[in-house]
Amino acid sequence: MWETITGHSRIIALLQTMLAKRRLPHALLFAGPAGVGKSLAAKALAASLLCGSVTPCSHCPSCLAFARQSHAGLFSIIPDGAAIKIDQIRAIGHEAGMGAAAGQARVCIIHDAETMTLQAANSLLKLLEEPPAQFYFILLATSSQAMLSTIVSRCLTLRFLPLPPTELTAVLIQRGIADSSAQTAARLGGGRFGQALRLLAPGGMNDRNEALVVMETVMNQQGNWFFASMAVLEKRKSRELAELLRMLTIIFRDLAVLAATNNDKLILNTDCIDKLQQAVSQWPADAFAGAVRKIRAAEQALAANANTRLTWEALLLELADLAKGGGNSCRPL
Repeated sequence: MWETITGHSRIIALLQTMLAKRRLPHALLFAGPAGVGKSLAAKALAASLLCGSVTPCSHCPSCLAFARQSHAGLFSIIPDGAAIKIDQIRAIGHEAGMGAAAGQARVCIIHDAETMTLQAANSLLKLLEEPPAQFYFILLATSSQAMLSTIVSRCLTLRFLPLPPTELTAVLIQRGIADSSAQTAARLGGGRFGQALRLLAPGGMNDRNEALVVMETVMNQQGNWFFASMAVLEKRKSRELAELLRMLTIIFRDLAVLAATNNDKLILNTDCIDKLQQAVSQWPADAFAGAVRKIRAAEQALAANANTRLTWEALLLELADLAKGGGNSCRPL
């Protein structure tokens, strides 16, 4: 199972060494961005602990139960709605207090641990202060900064960093992905293997492609461009619009880099260099940095529950102003 993890060789080696020496701490925190490989590492570690081996054997009763997702010694906590609540932690505390067969490990994986309510975090803290024998907690979080420092101090924190794009590209090519597609997915995915795979899945590039259309529509401002761009909103919920805005930010970042350096090796959207170069020649040279600021402001507004339609409308008009050098010709017809 360890072999399913892409990269993070130093972390894997450390975990396997601690397993071999039976010196694994009772609580670990895997911190890093989504899609970087934390969950796969947590599953591999859990399988090893339950199997009682540095590498899961895949054929013992424990490994077979793990594969069926029916292992009695494996517990998983995910947010209930937007947060992990105290009742969820109390339930794990009850399970932990019931004990297990002598020498048999039990493992609890807590996903999105930073979403724990204060009450839930304090309840977990009590468990970590007096951990049951052979009971291991693996906490997964995007960042340890949003968590109680007292919980973090009781965990061994391992930080999962994105892979260099060249390394991730090579891995994707080894898996049969075409060179150009692998390079684009690795760069747009920010070096995160899981995110790269999502981008390579059917429909995975839809947000990026639609963001390109929005950029070109605002740039050209032909016909009823404003209403055509507003129609994008009708297909999306607020959280889906956030992903479109993220892709817009990346596109304008690429345009800013091209305008400043003319170096296409620094571009993330490597599969549409021609479109980007055409846009650079048509937008004012100083527009791109301003566009990135406007898009990020819209992202922050949506995160603060601003009106989605008004936020999108204002952004389109601001981008259109920038495309025309700040004039007033951008107003919808």
